Amino acid sequence: MDPPQKAKAVRTQITDDLMGFDPTNLSSAQDLLSSLSTTLKTSNIISELAETNPDAAQNLHENLQALQEMQVLVGQTQAAQAVGDMDAMMAFSQSVAALGGLDLTDDPLPAPFDALAEAIEDNDIATVTAMLATSPDLNQNFGHDRAFPLIWAMRAEGRNVAMLETLVAGVADVTFATPEGYTALHSLADYDFGAHEPLSTAAEIADWLVAQGADLTARNTYGWTPLDRAIFEGRARQVKALLQAGADPNLHLPQGVRMSFETGRTPLSNALPDPKSVAALIDAEPGDDPAFVTGLRASRELILAAQKDGDATF
Repeated sequence: MDPPQKAKAVRTQITDDLMGFDPTNLSSAQDLLSSLSTTLKTSNIISELAETNPDAAQNLHENLQALQEMQVLVGQTQAAQAVGDMDAMMAFSQSVAALGGLDLTDDPLPAPFDALAEAIEDNDIATVTAMLATSPDLNQNFGHDRAFPLIWAMRAEGRNVAMLETLVAGVADVTFATPEGYTALHSLADYDFGAHEPLSTAAEIADWLVAQGADLTARNTYGWTPLDRAIFEGRARQVKALLQAGADPNLHLPQGVRMSFETGRTPLSNALPDPKSVAALIDAEPGDDPAFVTGLRASRELILAAQKDGDATF
């Protein structure tokens, strides 16, 4: 394959990698960066282009260096997230964004939503209640991720049904979504403090949202339901909470989803990298392939992996 053909193949591979990228998920970012770095290094395209197109080769070399720097920064961001150091996590995230030519800095929220967001983050129900007396429109999108007050409440440390009740009483719509289709129920898995949240709390929140009309089958632009997002980006206890709330474990991802390699897959097949989520799913429903599920249930290795940290409640 000559250098121009190889360059085209590399661009195709990079495009395919980018289609599977979720910028809100650190693991997805790390996987993408690793894949892009590997593609550039193993293709030898930089050295081959050096003779025929030195400018392009230099550009790719600089891109590879930036990708490697971003890998380090994303790893540092993940480490900061694991210990709950949100200031460090934000600082590293901004550095990653700067290397990628992105700006994650939000414009200031307009009044009164700036104060409302702060009160929600502080779990100050009295202040939130007082602010809602002026009837602000809670069903608007804000910031680079186009979130809204119910999602703010779902992300807040120590999240609880009482705050969600307060916002819904202020006419927040539990079916409202971001332009990418993320609802409050999708945000059950969008929680930096999930390692410390008991299953009972996640289940209470999921049950309450569903009782208020939240749609367990709502799909975002990836084609993900809230259960799919919990499998891809959340924790097994969030998977279990959604199953208890009535999520269907046998819904296939539809045609036309952004990551085409997932088309037709079920939650069970998507959960295979996480034994705890697999255990939750096979306990919930036999699924489309009983023989496959029976094999999983018979796997002593799987069950031991699911329980290896002693967290019997997942």
